[in-house]
This record gives sequence, C-alpha cells and structure tokens, in this order.
Amino acid sequence: MKLFILTHCAVEENYTPQIFKTKKEAQNKMKDMVDSLVYERDSDGDVIDQYTDNFEVYDNRAEIIYPDDTYDCLEIFEVEIDI
Repeated sequence: MKLFILTHCAVEENYTPQIFKTKKEAQNKMKDMVDSLVYERDSDGDVIDQYTDNFEVYDNRAEIIYPDDTYDCLEIFEVEIDI
C-alpha cells in the first residue's frame, strides 16, 4: 500500500506531517497551503495582497522565500507499507 506524506518546514515553526491515500490529495493540500502562504485573501476569497513573489511550485515540492529571508518548504514523500 502506498501513502503520501506532506511535510512543511519553516523558519518559525515545523508543521506536523499529514498523510494521504493518494498523490492527488497530497498535491491538492500542498497547493492550498502554498496559496495561503503566498496570497492574502479577503473574506470573499479575493486576493488583496501577496506576501512574496519569490516562490516555486513543483509536483512534489514547493519553496517560498520571503523578503525578510525566512522561508516555507513543503514536500510530498511517497512511502510503501506492508499490511
């Protein structure tokens, strides 16, 4: 059985990993997290500001660098377990 683990490392805190049954679920969660780390939205969901424009998003990894040299790094790991 394959599982997909989403990790999040940041200068100010480390995020507890989340486990997903499919790669797509993990990727969707990662994209949602990146969106909230890069864009500030109002209560209607409209973008009102951008925290940084220095970010890269890949299939299994995202890196966000802020103007104050802090960062967020998210990564999806695939593991296989026997049950």
